[in-house]
Amino acid sequence: MFFLAVPRPGEDLELRTALPRPGRVVGGLLLATVLLVGALALTGAVAGQVPDLRARTLVLALVLPSLALAATLLRGRRQTRGGLTAALFLIDAWVVVAALPSVPLLPTAAAMAWLALATVVVAMIADATVHRIQWCGAVLTSASVVTRGASDVPDAVLSLVLLTGGLAAAGLLVRHTALRAHSRFAGLHRAALTDGLTDVLNRRGLTTAFPALLARAQRHEDSVGVLVIDIDHFKQLNDRHGHDHGDRVLQEVCRIITGAAGDGDLVGRIGGEEMVVVTVGPAATVAKRIRARLADSAHPDVTVSIGFVDVDARGLTPATWWTLVADADRGLYDAKRAGRDTLRRGRPGVTRAPQRPAAPMIRPRVGRSPGPLTPAHPALLGVPFALINLALLGLCLVHRIVPGPLGTAALIGVAITGALVGTAMAALRAPLTRELLVAGATVTVAEALLVAATAVDEVTRLFALSPLLLGVLVLGLALSPPVARLVTVGLAVAAAAVVLVAEPAASATVLVLTVSMVVAGELLHLVRRDHESAVLTLQATAVTDPLTALANRRGLDQAFARARPGDTVTVVALDVDDFKAINDRLGHVGGDAALVDLARVLGSLTDARTVVGRSGGDEFVVMSTADPAVVLDRVHGVTRALPAGMTVSIGVNHTVIGRVDAPRDLWPLVARADVGLLAAKRDRRRSGTARRGSTATG
Repeated sequence: MFFLAVPRPGEDLELRTALPRPGRVVGGLLLATVLLVGALALTGAVAGQVPDLRARTLVLALVLPSLALAATLLRGRRQTRGGLTAALFLIDAWVVVAALPSVPLLPTAAAMAWLALATVVVAMIADATVHRIQWCGAVLTSASVVTRGASDVPDAVLSLVLLTGGLAAAGLLVRHTALRAHSRFAGLHRAALTDGLTDVLNRRGLTTAFPALLARAQRHEDSVGVLVIDIDHFKQLNDRHGHDHGDRVLQEVCRIITGAAGDGDLVGRIGGEEMVVVTVGPAATVAKRIRARLADSAHPDVTVSIGFVDVDARGLTPATWWTLVADADRGLYDAKRAGRDTLRRGRPGVTRAPQRPAAPMIRPRVGRSPGPLTPAHPALLGVPFALINLALLGLCLVHRIVPGPLGTAALIGVAITGALVGTAMAALRAPLTRELLVAGATVTVAEALLVAATAVDEVTRLFALSPLLLGVLVLGLALSPPVARLVTVGLAVAAAAVVLVAEPAASATVLVLTVSMVVAGELLHLVRRDHESAVLTLQATAVTDPLTALANRRGLDQAFARARPGDTVTVVALDVDDFKAINDRLGHVGGDAALVDLARVLGSLTDARTVVGRSGGDEFVVMSTADPAVVLDRVHGVTRALPAGMTVSIGVNHTVIGRVDAPRDLWPLVARADVGLLAAKRDRRRSGTARRGSTATG
């Protein structure tokens, strides 16, 4: 079955990064830290735990600069690396002060959990240096807090290994996930704004990019030049040599135009053989350069006609974009009337040109979800995973945690298994499948809870719980959001139970551990949700023709790839007869309106087994896995509803997917259908009559 999602017609896209703005993230984190410590201080004061004079002085010294810097960052100011670094320093300083023995506010393990949460949050922002600064600061802060509270050297070393491994794995995991989401988003965004055949901008891309070029021209007090370029006699070239040859000519011409345009100029394709260049500065210079390079190319017989305009940028707005194209288009028609292979300056119309016709509304169908994000590099989790499991085992041995013979054997077995799995992941670079992620996280979480539940002292118990945050993140990646939320809540409840059973008064520790785990899980859920939403939107846009809202070449490729072995795929190629005459009579705006009307008629063929796409200027493709005779009858049926005065020629071909002689992609089938299409055109010319749907088989 074919399922193509269609975006809202006329929708312009802006590249929205999948990563949050650094200032607001760090500012919000700093404000949250101040509020957390303030709440704990208030709770302690009510309970009669008042810090000494030195501790109160340190807290007061941090409050005002922290609040001022947090407010500044949240308002979008001081987005410099220095301001971000200062905010991260203040976050670490708050943790150190709150964990001082003289300030009974934040237990050591709770302080470490908050540092881990800060590292995870900062890992989501785009600046890699800021992420490294936070990770190094968290490690140094952890070292100062842990070494002060550890009972001996082995205990301090094992605790540091446990915390460092957890910080590294959690931070890198979230950062790598966010970067992968952003990279995929950017790739799909590019596909949505470029033409699938020539790789230059499409209509949507030109409309999206024009405001930035206009702003640059206005800053430099320069003019904006718009060129409309049309390949001479391209219709005859297509009819004589076939659309495949015409596609290669288009690709070469667009490559030459792109090379002749200046840095920062926009090059796009807005029709079959109609290209647009937008430049800052005189357009005639670019036009002459394009014609000179074409004359020296591998296709010196291919010539172009060019219309252009130059307009002072100060009087323009982004809304005037299509008016400039229409003005240059008049110059193009002057060049054609002058004999082609020349250039002419365009002129404003008596009335401003309307916007290009809006695409027809086609009911959207939601495509397949992109699925869970998983880190691509196995070593990303392998080394920290092995270190965490070895550190947990070391804590058991150092503190002589012996939960009975069976429990001891299980604990040692789980720890060694986890260490071996982590080492194998890093050394063998095994693919990080969903099952492997779930298995690894489950082993680590089970081991951490077992060690914490059987620990004989508070320090060991709390440090043993630190890998739970990593478990929340890994399971949040691998499981569906509802299941991941349930797992997060379950782990938070389990951690709280382990702590409260051993120490009923440790409410602050339970609060921070629970908040850290839930917030980390929700942050990862937000990354996944934004990623999936952006991917679904851009997937739909990237496979849709911006003028007609039918499938574009990418969409047709995607639909063909979904055909199953044994399916009979029928390809029908349609071409508007004498479309050049329609363009010459009505102009390109009128020609576009005619194409939109035709697309509205052809779009009625779309169903679960049939996709209709626009492969070129006035060339359309219908592809279906339904019965070939039924498909052709339906196509002939809709041609009877074509706009008045419009006729089409039709070529058809079909193949069985999986057969030895079946092509592996769509376009050889389209080329075969084109043979029939050209035969239908020749028959039509010989007969001298215009029929609604002249058909031949390729």
